[in-house]
Amino acid sequence: MISTRSAGLLIDTVVCLTLAKWETVSGRFGGYLISQLMTRAGLLKNEKFIAKGEFKQKGFLGSGGIGRFRDTLWAAVGPKKIARLSPQKRAELANDRRSKIHSELAKP
Repeated sequence: MISTRSAGLLIDTVVCLTLAKWETVSGRFGGYLISQLMTRAGLLKNEKFIAKGEFKQKGFLGSGGIGRFRDTLWAAVGPKKIARLSPQKRAELANDRRSKIHSELAKP
């Protein structure tokens, strides 16, 4: 399970890197934390980030794409694979997990 203290920073970093410079994340990922999150989200194939065409097909490019991408990452913070869930279910999970992590981060 991903540490709640690392998840928020990780998700924002991955979103920013992916959208700002595709090549930054299109190669091999290092580290257990990122690879586990991306695997559960269905964003890795053969230990590499999915191709841009598949990224677009999943609805992550274009209108509302960044929100769907962020929701997918937040939903993947839990222990189960979420790649086959509907965007609505991912959004619900994302809101739940985001709230939990923010409350954990607020604790002293």
